Amino acid sequence: MIRSIIFTILFFYSLGLNADVDVPEGFKLQKLEATDGSIAIPEGWYYQEGSTNSGIIWTISKEDPKEGYETGQRIQMLFGVEKGTKKSKKDFVDSFIQNKRKISKIVKDCTTTDLGMFYRTCLEVVEPPSEGGVKKEYHILYSLFWAKEMDLVVLVTFGAPEEEWAAVESIANTMTVIELIGPNLGK
Repeated sequence: MIRSIIFTILFFYSLGLNADVDVPEGFKLQKLEATDGSIAIPEGWYYQEGSTNSGIIWTISKEDPKEGYETGQRIQMLFGVEKGTKKSKKDFVDSFIQNKRKISKIVKDCTTTDLGMFYRTCLEVVEPPSEGGVKKEYHILYSLFWAKEMDLVVLVTFGAPEEEWAAVESIANTMTVIELIGPNLGK
């Protein structure tokens, strides 16, 4: 299915659509190999790409993701959401957001935005420590996109320990620009 997508989608999930991935000083351009996309990532950070039963997943992190990480961004491209969940893409996204609202302190709640081929919503939260798991609070920005025509949802998650958020917020802002599908896909 991914090979049938021959257009460029560029998510700038703070302001809408943008044509270029800016690479500021201290960052490098990282190709999202599976889709010919790209993103600016901090120099020295790790990049990992993989697939799941439902799609593609990219992890960009300060720490080596093979050993677990605390600060970074995960991009999940999920195919067949309606088919697999028996929910509409919007209901799937709404359910995800509602579950996060129940367990988290809300920092920012954005309204749904029409981006042309996609809709976008977001939720910025501080998630509490979990029972038997994570022992500290995490500041997390969830941005969710769902396609108007295709059975596709994209979940972008940037997170860091709450006490480190101020130091990485500018990195999170830079990494909001993602060329998810590049012009050479399938060529």
